[in-house]
Amino acid sequence: MKKALSLVEVLVSIVIITFVISAILKIEQNNLFYLSKSQKTIQNNNYLFAVVDNEKVNDGTKYLDDSVNFHNDIVRKKLKNIKVKIKTTELDNISLPENNYIPSIKVYQTSYSIITKQNTTTTNLYRFEF
Repeated sequence: MKKALSLVEVLVSIVIITFVISAILKIEQNNLFYLSKSQKTIQNNNYLFAVVDNEKVNDGTKYLDDSVNFHNDIVRKKLKNIKVKIKTTELDNISLPENNYIPSIKVYQTSYSIITKQNTTTTNLYRFEF
């Protein structure tokens, strides 16, 4: 009857443990990447809606510190360097079957480019006019 592990059994178990640990670390790395990406998306959406909610949206470039009034200097300095470029284009007119209510629909695309020191992100919103 054998009471000890052989060298081959120990090496095989070390290899299996190494694969399991490397797989767990890879999963953790992917989760951290997607978490940071989702945080950036949330932050950009907050910047975008700060401009959209506070002003009538016209084409041009807007700085966030002009759009939102904060009494906190730290927040104001952070928002000072963030620009939002707005461009609206008419895409298409949709003709509907003859009816008395809605003769046609105009489709507008508004493109918002959020420009920071690190990167530029573009978001498109669509608007329908009856």
